[in-house]
Amino acid sequence: MYVLALSAAAVLAGARSVLAIAEWAADTPAPVRGALGGVRDPFSDEVPVPSEAAIRRRLARIDADALDRAVGAWLADRRPTPGTGLRAVAVDGKSLRGAAKAHDRRIHLLAAVDHAASVVLAQLDVGEKQGEVALFQPLLDSIDLTGTVVTSDALHTQREHAEYLVSSRRAHCIVIVKGNQKKLRAQLGALPWAEIPLQDRTRDTGHGTECTPDKDNTPDAWSLTRPDGTRFFFGCDGYLTSVVDNDGNTQTFTYEERRSNNKPTKFLRYIHGPGRPSVPGRRLLQGG
Repeated sequence: MYVLALSAAAVLAGARSVLAIAEWAADTPAPVRGALGGVRDPFSDEVPVPSEAAIRRRLARIDADALDRAVGAWLADRRPTPGTGLRAVAVDGKSLRGAAKAHDRRIHLLAAVDHAASVVLAQLDVGEKQGEVALFQPLLDSIDLTGTVVTSDALHTQREHAEYLVSSRRAHCIVIVKGNQKKLRAQLGALPWAEIPLQDRTRDTGHGTECTPDKDNTPDAWSLTRPDGTRFFFGCDGYLTSVVDNDGNTQTFTYEERRSNNKPTKFLRYIHGPGRPSVPGRRLLQGG
């Protein structure tokens, strides 16, 4: 547990390799290593620092799925008490950035996340020979789903999944129907939707800004931030309007709108930056 706790703390501090974990551990004060589970040597009165080789061996022996189950159960026990509504769990798969296995295969995880608490309750590594569909039931087997609403994307709109959730686990499910279920999609499309009264409406706002591309011209409707602190700002229509680095240096982008192939098209006209004149843009950006 000591090596595992050291590794987790090092990764949270920014370590991205076993060597970086070992270097972080070596630079960590003895009281911190002791708090992470290190046992003080009675002869040297020091908390030993594991070597890179020792860390690599210990991590290689860990059953990742068993660790995920243990951490998920620990987090599930510490979730806030749900209110009067139903608890909701989302099932989704994501490929990890900066992590790969042999032959540069990216690690792809299937996870179950609590909607309200944003806590990962369980996750499994999707191997090369099996997809997300095969791991849907094993992923949820370790979670108490009684009375829970399970949501997922269209990939998991499967008859077996629905029967498993409703009949075996006494849960509810909300599914998305697309082209992978053609008969079901046709049946739903034939329903008299115009005659069905609206029971609920939810309206939300992303990044605190609400705008309509055809009516508003908000230059910073939403933004993305890279790990190095660089921020990219976009207008309501989705076009990049400015870039600000972590030193405050700003580049702004000016577009001109013309029609091309009978479609509204924006052309990048100028790039304005600190200490440089405006230069003509050469990149073509097309509108929807």
